[in-house]
Amino acid sequence: MSKFSRQSLALYAVAITGFTLSILAFWPGFMEYDSFKQYAQAIGKLPLDDWHPVSMTLLWKVLISLYNGPEPMLVLQMFLYWAGFLYLAWHLLLHTSRFSLALIAVITAFFPFLINFSGVIWKDTQLAVSLFWAVLLLEFGKLSRGKLLITLILIFYAISVRHNGIAAALPIIVLWSYEFVCWTGINKQYSVPIITVCACLLYLIVNLGLSHFIAFEKVKILNGQLLNEVAFIECQFDDKKLDIIHDYYGEKLLKINPQDRKKYLCNEIDSLAKTTDISTIYDDKILELPDDNDHQIKNLWFQSIISHPFLYLKYRIEIYLTFLRPFNYSEPYYVSTGGIDENPLPFKLPFKVLNPFNLTTILNDYMDFTSEYMHLLFRPLFWLITLSARSEEHTSELQSPCNLVCRLLLEKK
Repeated sequence: MSKFSRQSLALYAVAITGFTLSILAFWPGFMEYDSFKQYAQAIGKLPLDDWHPVSMTLLWKVLISLYNGPEPMLVLQMFLYWAGFLYLAWHLLLHTSRFSLALIAVITAFFPFLINFSGVIWKDTQLAVSLFWAVLLLEFGKLSRGKLLITLILIFYAISVRHNGIAAALPIIVLWSYEFVCWTGINKQYSVPIITVCACLLYLIVNLGLSHFIAFEKVKILNGQLLNEVAFIECQFDDKKLDIIHDYYGEKLLKINPQDRKKYLCNEIDSLAKTTDISTIYDDKILELPDDNDHQIKNLWFQSIISHPFLYLKYRIEIYLTFLRPFNYSEPYYVSTGGIDENPLPFKLPFKVLNPFNLTTILNDYMDFTSEYMHLLFRPLFWLITLSARSEEHTSELQSPCNLVCRLLLEKK
């Protein structure tokens, strides 16, 4: 057996071990409220709705036909996760002959801030592994028509599982367009941006087609967000009594003493801006969710934005910072994986946490310990600053990050 074969075998052994331990530790797959709801839709206990895009639910429905529960989805996510790092490690070994570098690549999959989400049955996880594989296929190995098609499907799926998925996928669509131009030999000005726009338009057409042929309920998510933003802006003024949104007062808010309503509502709105969980204010009947055809809330929203653009910007920044988990934020961003959240569905589920060899407990302790003593690693803002600093270092050499990207891509070709 050659040295390369022995080293490749070692990489496979690490990945298979990690895959097996992860499956056992997360079994049957970590589920929380969103996961339960999508599972209920997949088995037909709840109707499909647009609160969660239907793509993941439809995939889950197919997997449930093989075995009822989150287990097939867990196996699929774990396979994509570990196979992705193995694919990366193997190509690094093939192209650099540095076993240590390849080994580091596959061991990276054990890092707590990565493995934490791999077993969570979430559309976020599906988006991440799909884009991970799209980039791997574009950057490693010889491009082909099949690879370009598969990566495009992966990108489209990643976009379709989240309403805001396009924000994460857009840079990768640009990369795909560049690779497509190189593969086809197109040598025309503006080819990459034109193909990028065409890819985005194709996604919109496919998504509209999906919406047309699949019946699902509309749950007024957009109008709910608009009302939240109007209320936030109104709460910034001491001389206003929130009369502008009086028609949307909920049952709970109406029971509160009129002079205390504004303080209570504004405290709730401010709190929600730090959690991004806008549904709470409607679930608790503090505000009433506007109907889909309610044009009044849209008019109120436009008037508020035009009159107070900087207050609106303040709201959006607060929401964005919540996702980035700044250093003064109370908790690092991770999921406690000690089993499954309490079942909110009105029926018994056919699966349970097994905790084989105490691996579920060990995984949870691993996450709790590392998040407490290495909490910076669980704050996306830390990685954003780190990457920005790295880009700045290269910028001093190459004048701009664009030049760096172009040079790396050209070197690869």
